[in-house]
Amino acid sequence: MLVQDISNFDGYPLRAFIPERAEIVAFPCLRLASPWPFDSQNGPGDAQARDCDAEPPVFTHFDGLLARLRREVPDAEARYQAYRSLAVDGLVNFRRMHQFEERRLRGLDSRFDCTIGQFILDNFRTARLLCATGQPTPVLYRLLLQWLLPRLGIAGDYPDDGFLDAAATDEVPVHPAVARGLGMSWADEETAYRFHGGQIRWEGYVRRYIEHFG
Repeated sequence: MLVQDISNFDGYPLRAFIPERAEIVAFPCLRLASPWPFDSQNGPGDAQARDCDAEPPVFTHFDGLLARLRREVPDAEARYQAYRSLAVDGLVNFRRMHQFEERRLRGLDSRFDCTIGQFILDNFRTARLLCATGQPTPVLYRLLLQWLLPRLGIAGDYPDDGFLDAAATDEVPVHPAVARGLGMSWADEETAYRFHGGQIRWEGYVRRYIEHFG
């Protein structure tokens, strides 16, 4: 039984029904929080956005800082400008968050006897390795398969990147100020991101989020 290395498995309601003879193989959880420090997966959420009943949903990732600014800055344009500048009291320290991520990823390598965490740390500044906090791109899926399949006794060719990216989802833009602060050379205001079958830049994404959720 393959189990992603996340705490949810500890409380899995069907865990008692897993046969004792089953071999449980844990595999690394591929995520990086610091480029998206305001994502609700990493801190305060956006309950209003989460409870929106639009089908299909326009946004699948919610922004805790935009949720806070919705309460504090009623005017949409002023809210956008505040978010753009990050001149906001009590802002999460994303550089400090990244220090925690560095320790976590090095610990992941030690625990699983792999080099995936160090690969992320060495390359996330120059290459788009994740689409959002916990959404790896094919290059990371390939590294995971190279680590996992031998442990399952499976040998042979690996799927190509087109197959690994077959279920491609929307990408969440990296805030340009966060990108600059973390030294991410590939992400700026002109970077295009996949969104609903097309492409969108950071400003368009943020303005659409503000307009959609009010």
